[in-house]
Amino acid sequence: MVPSPSRLVVLWYPYAWRALVVFALVILVPLPPARGAAPGPPSLLVLLSGAPDNLLEMDFLRGLQSELRLAQSRPPVPHSLHINFLELLRFAQRPEHRRQLAEWLSVKYRGMRFDAVVTNNLPALEFALEHRELWPGVPLIFAGIRSAQLPRDALPPEARGATVDWDIDGTVDLALALRPKSQHAAIVAGRTAAETELAQVARDSLARRAPGVQLIELVGLNWDTLMSRVSSLPPDAFILAIGVNVDPQGRALDQAHALRLGVQAANVPVFILNAATFGMGSVGGSLVLFERIGQDAARRTLQALRSPGSLPALERLDATQPMVDARVLERWAIDEARVPKGTQVLNRSPTLWRDFRGQTLGALGALLLLTTVVTLLLLEQRRRRRAEAEAKDRLAQLARMDRMASMGQLSASLAHELNQPLGAVRNYAEGAERLLGVMPPPLDKLRLALTSIRQDSQRAADIIARVRAMFGGGERPHTRLDIGQLAEQTLRMVGAEAARRGVALHAELPTRPVVVEGDDVQLQQVIVNLLLNALDAVPVHEARVHMAVTGEGGQVRLVVSDNGPGIAADEQARVFEPFFTTKADGMGMGLALARSIVENHGGQIVVGDADGGGTRIEVRLPALISPLAFAAQEGRS
Repeated sequence: MVPSPSRLVVLWYPYAWRALVVFALVILVPLPPARGAAPGPPSLLVLLSGAPDNLLEMDFLRGLQSELRLAQSRPPVPHSLHINFLELLRFAQRPEHRRQLAEWLSVKYRGMRFDAVVTNNLPALEFALEHRELWPGVPLIFAGIRSAQLPRDALPPEARGATVDWDIDGTVDLALALRPKSQHAAIVAGRTAAETELAQVARDSLARRAPGVQLIELVGLNWDTLMSRVSSLPPDAFILAIGVNVDPQGRALDQAHALRLGVQAANVPVFILNAATFGMGSVGGSLVLFERIGQDAARRTLQALRSPGSLPALERLDATQPMVDARVLERWAIDEARVPKGTQVLNRSPTLWRDFRGQTLGALGALLLLTTVVTLLLLEQRRRRRAEAEAKDRLAQLARMDRMASMGQLSASLAHELNQPLGAVRNYAEGAERLLGVMPPPLDKLRLALTSIRQDSQRAADIIARVRAMFGGGERPHTRLDIGQLAEQTLRMVGAEAARRGVALHAELPTRPVVVEGDDVQLQQVIVNLLLNALDAVPVHEARVHMAVTGEGGQVRLVVSDNGPGIAADEQARVFEPFFTTKADGMGMGLALARSIVENHGGQIVVGDADGGGTRIEVRLPALISPLAFAAQEGRS
């Protein structure tokens, strides 16, 4: 049986209103975030005690921001910083300033929620504790407070932080180490509560560590009086500068500018307590690094946001570092050797050995290596020059021996060549004697006879000088010489030997001078060797030796060829090697010496096959254009 529509409405009515209620809850009530969903980016409120020009606050803020930037890749990341300089140090004596600050911050951040409040120094922490109603239940991270200042009883459960103590003892020890003969110590401080407290800590430290040092109080003075006092201190004193934030008239002072002026006026070294003013003329000290305090505060804030239960409520932070300025040490003639171990020495003047030791050692090593290499090269060059000189001497000795051997072979030719002028001299002398018996004597004929005697005697003397030069030793200077004329003289020397052997000796010599630069004795030795080798190589019958001298294209060519059996192709490349010979009684030095001489003259010597059979040896030398040849060329043009 199917129920009617009215019956269905009655049956489903109780369930319909329940469904509507569930639907409304789903729409109106937000669902919890899914597991693993990233929370929204947190915001941090930063409360700083000082003014924007306070160096300590700026160092703290720099360290805080740098550490937060490093954490950008590690969620949760501080999305925004709301920074407020409360200037509570400058207006410490004005209660209405604190009240107005609270009202202003309440209006400024109305409706905003912060995930953490970060404070630096005691005034900012005290302000945050007085006005917790502005940020109820928000984690409070405090920093930059000395242990003795911390209001432990007033801290809420959500407060976390670290205390830091100013190392006045360390600064006093450093001052005494650098100035061991000090008999006075001046304490410079202002009138704020913090400065007065630190001045008392400095008095106690000096009393414990240097009981014999007399204390000079420069606390709470106006600026003009203070400058006058620090400029007239005993020479055996040093200054411990606590700081002057506010003068007795209530005027705030620029700490950096005040310290620079004070250091310039002081007649003794100045030691400080915080790193914010380091490098402004003071020697240094065991300095509090507020940048390190800011970095630590950032790390604690991030840890409080990630895991609040894992962060201790209170810890002590060591944020001090002994530091001295090398420039100030030099100004006060303080030996750097007195600086205690573990103290950083900054602002040194750069020195080659200290600052560039690695580069210096590398350069010295490279220089030493280079010096060693150059020395070895010089020694090797000296050895090679000595060896070359010895080889040159041996070559000269061998060349002289070769010339002597050649002259021995040409002795008959030389005797024949000398016999001609000497015989002519004898004939002309006998003719002159006969002419003297005629009366009157024919003077013209006698004069002609005497001239002929002088010419033939000079010719004989030239032959003898040439032979003496061939037998002589040592080096001769290179001069300009006519290679054609030298070849003609050599042909006369060898001609008789060729005639004795029955060899037809032909020559093609240039009609104009062909000038080269060289040693005429050595070049004549080359020609003699080539001609004698050719005479030794030709057959007994129909023997022919041909010599030609040409000069063209800036090169002189002297070619000696014969119709002998020739030289095998595999032996042609070796004919210029020492001690290689194809003769049964040869020494193998003639052509080797010829190649050395030619190469020393900037030329080359080659061997090949002559046309029609036999051997062809060609000498190539660089040519020089003589004035005579130049004139001849100009005349032809």
